[in-house]
Amino acid sequence: MRRLSWVFATALCLGFTTPASAETVTVGPTGTYATLQQGVDALAAALSSSTQTQFILVSGSLSGPTTIDIPAGAKLSVTGGWNDTFSSRAGFSSLTASTNQRILDVTIGDGGALTLGHLNVFGANLLDGYGSALHLVSQGDVVIHDTTFQNNQCTNVGPVYLDSTGAGSVELTNVTTRNNSVNNLNSTTANGAGAYIYHQGSGPFAADGLLVFNNTTQGQNSNGGGLYFYASHPDTVVDIRNSEVFNNTMTGSSQAGGAAYVRIHQAASVYVSMNVYNNTATSQASLTGGASYNFGDIGSRVVVDDGEYYGNTATAHSSLPQLHIYFSATGNVDADIYNNRVSDGSGHGITLDQATGTYTARVLHNTFVSLGSRSVLVSEATDVIVQNNLRADAGEPLFSNVAADQTVNVDNPTIDINLLDNDFRMPAGHPLIDTGACFQSGPVVDVDGRSRPQGCGCEPGAFEVPNAEGCPTADAGNPGDNDAGTQPDDAGANPGDDDAGTGEPVDGGGQEPEPSVSPEPGPGDDVDDACACAKTPSSGAASGFAIVVLVALLRRRRR
Repeated sequence: MRRLSWVFATALCLGFTTPASAETVTVGPTGTYATLQQGVDALAAALSSSTQTQFILVSGSLSGPTTIDIPAGAKLSVTGGWNDTFSSRAGFSSLTASTNQRILDVTIGDGGALTLGHLNVFGANLLDGYGSALHLVSQGDVVIHDTTFQNNQCTNVGPVYLDSTGAGSVELTNVTTRNNSVNNLNSTTANGAGAYIYHQGSGPFAADGLLVFNNTTQGQNSNGGGLYFYASHPDTVVDIRNSEVFNNTMTGSSQAGGAAYVRIHQAASVYVSMNVYNNTATSQASLTGGASYNFGDIGSRVVVDDGEYYGNTATAHSSLPQLHIYFSATGNVDADIYNNRVSDGSGHGITLDQATGTYTARVLHNTFVSLGSRSVLVSEATDVIVQNNLRADAGEPLFSNVAADQTVNVDNPTIDINLLDNDFRMPAGHPLIDTGACFQSGPVVDVDGRSRPQGCGCEPGAFEVPNAEGCPTADAGNPGDNDAGTQPDDAGANPGDDDAGTGEPVDGGGQEPEPSVSPEPGPGDDVDDACACAKTPSSGAASGFAIVVLVALLRRRRR
């Protein structure tokens, strides 16, 4: 009997089957189809009868509107940047359309999925409506990566419009939206010229590397000159990181967020890490020229971390903050605001405000520089800690209408602005180093990812200063003594060893030796559940195993 190949045998044992092959069509000047719509139509039958992912490869530049209807359970991937032979990909493919045409109009059914990648979507002008570049309504999963939306216009909300419901997820990775505009001074809403995202579903939302810049919103009752984001399901998890919103403008009778308006009505948890800078709100009723975060009922924690907020202006109100956080929950919200750098504003740095419900907030390890007013303004708080923040040319934290026993406002020192580097780091050797408290619930790393603390205490502000010397131990008062502090050892190189450094322990002044700590089990270690410790193979067992292997090899050679 012939031997089966081990690969085939393994596949049989594991029950692998050959999946139904997915269809792939090519679109472009050298492709099978000339337009993206023709490619989508060619896959209509496959999309309606298969759960396998269907692929469209795009080469070159395409013009004309495209309507994509993905049935429930179906999956489609559209990727651009392919060469003329569709053998490799480098760069992007461009999609555009004529006036009053949507470039991409997409509907995804329950459990369906869409991936868009390596596309440049530009030049749409929808005179009456929204979502001129991308209008996407989804009950399934959405992945958009390495894609730019630019120079698009519409008259209501963003040229990039994404409305997600159901249990599907949304992932935006390395997406750029720039030089887009919403222009309608007579409109009741004109939100999110860069992107308007309405996430109503229970699935997670994640954005990594989102860039929103040089967008303009003009209209009545506007929010978010660059980015408008809304989430409203108690089970969703919102994660926005490594993203930037800058050089956006909002004009008219605007309300909140010249740069970004993030309204999270409900969510399981929220993490936001964004740089928001050099945005402008020129209106009569603007709340902030920078970012406005409105947090409702959040199941666990809200974290606003590792962001830069600077140079944002609201021309009608010079005292408005760089970052405005508004709590509108019916219950309690637990928020951490740390490792942020806030600077270059005529008003406050961060304001915390409350509508209904209660909130607990920790404003820790932020750096405030060159502000015209308070570094932190807290109003109507329930339980707030403002501590270990570093200030340079910024006012004291201020609490308004807050009971004294509900707040902590200490250890927020000032420093000469001339001593800070361009990133607002303290110089080595400064007296403020190691003077801050380290919080168990606070940030365990600084802005650079450096662990806290580096020395005997945490630094105030967003940065830890590297400390090569570390922190002295409890018996550091007698360098060279053994652990018990009674007899000298070998210059402290091995605390607890004898003077000669032979490795023989001293008697510790008659004290009982410290109990040894078993190492954590490692890969391949045998773990004894009874003692919860790792058993390493003995040398005898290892030798026996080697002999068995040697005998087996000799027997094989004799054959």
